[in-house]
Amino acid sequence: GDWYPGCEWNMTGTCSSMVVFPSALFAEIGGCDEGFVGWGGEDIALSHALQTFGGGLHRIHGEVWHLWHPAAVHTHDDTWPERCEMYARAAYDKPAMRALIDGLRADRSVSV
Repeated sequence: GDWYPGCEWNMTGTCSSMVVFPSALFAEIGGCDEGFVGWGGEDIALSHALQTFGGGLHRIHGEVWHLWHPAAVHTHDDTWPERCEMYARAAYDKPAMRALIDGLRADRSVSV
């Protein structure tokens, strides 16, 4: 059937939805950054890291539907925007991204 009449809003250009990448690439970047508080920032960081070491992003034309569920509680802390910006500054610069990831992994308590 037609789901559009039930849509409350839509988004384009998101960095998360259905993301497919080789497991070796995920291992190379060390997985997701667990230093984010709340949700959303880890998707941005993961996207920047995967694109940097994976050579970019290829979107396949089509739609992805998000099925409704209760909203997550926003618990972002003050470091969330700066932590995302650190990944944005290192994007597509492999040495800079490697230094960032290794530095954050070495000290999970890094304050930004």
